Amino acid sequence: MSVQSRHHRRLGVARFGRARIQPLASGNYRPSDDGKWAVILEVRDRHNELADLVAWLPEDVSRWWLRHGDETPLLGARSLVFAADCHEPVTLLPTPEAWLFSHSKPNSHAIVCVLDWGVDLGPLFEGVSQVECDGSELQKRLQRSIRAWEPQIRAPRQGARRVA
Repeated sequence: MSVQSRHHRRLGVARFGRARIQPLASGNYRPSDDGKWAVILEVRDRHNELADLVAWLPEDVSRWWLRHGDETPLLGARSLVFAADCHEPVTLLPTPEAWLFSHSKPNSHAIVCVLDWGVDLGPLFEGVSQVECDGSELQKRLQRSIRAWEPQIRAPRQGARRVA
């Protein structure tokens, strides 16, 4: 699988380009000769293998679509694994565009962007010493997402039997 465009560049380890796409209601996109021009960015897994592609429209960077959407839920998966193994801080950015441009600036720790908020992010961030979020709304969203997957702990009802 390669970036679906004749126009692509490499910025550090991130390869990106542009192509015409048709966004789908599922949150995915498909290439389309008569679609809208979008930025296309490779999504690499924790082994640095190409796992998916993410696309967004330059005029609205707050929305994005995955080509397949079933493999890697974030950008920066490999650096997140290293940060977790070393108990180092991670910076969480709000958009794929912000993540892409962050790689042009020197940074001392991992930078990630969540692409799919509908998955359990807890195991991915396990071992990370600190997550620096780009704003309080992003911080709240990460906290809600991780809490949503925590087990529900309940006390037994009165009159229920108890193990001695």
